[in-house]
Amino acid sequence: MRLPQGGWWLGWNDAVSNLIYFEGFEKGEQSFVSRFLQSGMTVLDIGAHHGLYTLLASKRVGLQGAVIAFEPSPRELRNLRWNLALNRSRNVRLEPLALSSSEGTAELFVCLGQGTACNSLRPPAVSEPTQPILVTVTTLDSYLEKHPIRPVDFVKIDVEGAELEVLKGATGLLSSSSRPVVMCELADIRTEPWDYRSCEIYEFLETYDYRWFSVTPEGRLRPCPRKEQYHESLIAVPEENLSAVAAFVERSGQECTELM
Repeated sequence: MRLPQGGWWLGWNDAVSNLIYFEGFEKGEQSFVSRFLQSGMTVLDIGAHHGLYTLLASKRVGLQGAVIAFEPSPRELRNLRWNLALNRSRNVRLEPLALSSSEGTAELFVCLGQGTACNSLRPPAVSEPTQPILVTVTTLDSYLEKHPIRPVDFVKIDVEGAELEVLKGATGLLSSSSRPVVMCELADIRTEPWDYRSCEIYEFLETYDYRWFSVTPEGRLRPCPRKEQYHESLIAVPEENLSAVAAFVERSGQECTELM
């Protein structure tokens, strides 16, 4: 299938491929990411699945940039490799790792039906059967210590409820002098098996002086106040970098000036 932001996608019989083909998948988020990313940027795709955002980032940052894609499921990693080969992507590093707040090994519950994007380190809230497999787990801070790279510009996190654990393992990055913009899924249906509410992700990044925005269907941003429940992907921007997204925010000129 031809992807809306460019590139090709091998359509497997799973929910994400069906959404891409029949309805479109996260059109607003893809539009924002496509316009925000620039040549030479460094992007982390945490929970890469079959590579929808990996491919988009690879295309946008070019050979001067770099994309690191984390995907612990061997099945998803295989399909991701196929998509990268199909698109001749040469600026992507694949890491068969799960990210969390500590290092070691853990069971990844792999969905055996169409919900291939619902694999999780906790039994996911899905109706189809799952199969546990053992995977290697590390923290983002530990990974970045062992694999020095250029300052990270953008991070996408979609790890089926483990988002808060990933952020807890990235406090060094979140406290650094060059902090990334983060696109993160907040969904209570995914965090419930982890025994926390998705608003805790919101609150966690607020303590690091991040500001939250929702994404419109057109790929623009709206300031997003804290809510009790979420089921969406939001954009979190460090306060010192708000000027980088000011052009995307649906506000008046005066309000944009205040935002910066």
